[in-house]
Formats: sequence, C-alpha cells, structure tokens
Amino acid sequence: MGKVSETYHDTLISDSPDRNANRVRVYRSPNDEVTIHFRNLKIVLHDIHEIDEWRDGFNQALNNLGDWFKNDI
Repeated sequence: MGKVSETYHDTLISDSPDRNANRVRVYRSPNDEVTIHFRNLKIVLHDIHEIDEWRDGFNQALNNLGDWFKNDI
C-alpha cells in the first residue's frame, strides 16, 4: 500500500455482522491523489478536476436515489 499523507474520512458504516466490507476510507497520498476505498471499490482521483467531477456526480446520484441507501452512507 502507498503512503497516506492526509486522511479525510475513515468510518464503519454499520457494525452489524451481515456487512462484509463496511469500511469507508478517503485519503490523500503524497502525490496529491485522493483515494476512496468502499466495499470492493478503490477509486483513485488524480487531479482536482476529477475530484470535483466525482463529488458532483455522487451528490447528484444520492439526490436521485432518495432514502434507498440512507443506512449505507
């Protein structure tokens, strides 16, 4: 694993035993890439444009889904 220079978010979503990978980690590496680990996903955002694009798209998706995933996020 690479070196983490700044951690933004690190939490367990739910501590119930039926959850498999219930940890969310968001951190910045020394080369200014932001990495998001969630379940089986590892999303690496290389520059500020990708970070803004991902943040806007994720917010739009959450608004469209309503309360479907309120206990997951």
